[in-house]
Amino acid sequence: MTGARITIRLDFGKDAQGRNIQLGHGKTRLLEMIDRHGSISSAAREMKMSYRRAWLLMDEVNSMFAEPVLETKPGGKGGGHARLTEFGERVVALYRKIEADAGENYAAEMERLAREANSIEAQLRRTRFEKGQLELKNAAHEDELTALRDKVYY
Repeated sequence: MTGARITIRLDFGKDAQGRNIQLGHGKTRLLEMIDRHGSISSAAREMKMSYRRAWLLMDEVNSMFAEPVLETKPGGKGGGHARLTEFGERVVALYRKIEADAGENYAAEMERLAREANSIEAQLRRTRFEKGQLELKNAAHEDELTALRDKVYY
């Protein structure tokens, strides 16, 4: 395949305050990193986000379902700890299964769209003219684009 992938976002409606209730790739990845490291702060560092942002996202995910997704032990002398609950492990596994199934079921369609997105014509539409110069945004077909640029300018 040419690099196309499906990223799933599950929308569960709105909460009492009217905010969207969503679970997507980022929150799922954060859950996976917490499970791997046993720590919200370590997971946040790996994902290059603040501890506060990670904590708020996990609080949001934990309040999304009737059962908790994450268990935490407050920090102290030995430091804190966080881990997925059994339900949390099932949430992550189901999300990844939905994502994998969608990718497998639509692989041919994604390949067709990726070819269109990476075509020379699409790349030309994504180029910008600045001060009479053609700037190439994607060099995957640099020779073909250079030849086309030369035809445009000469």
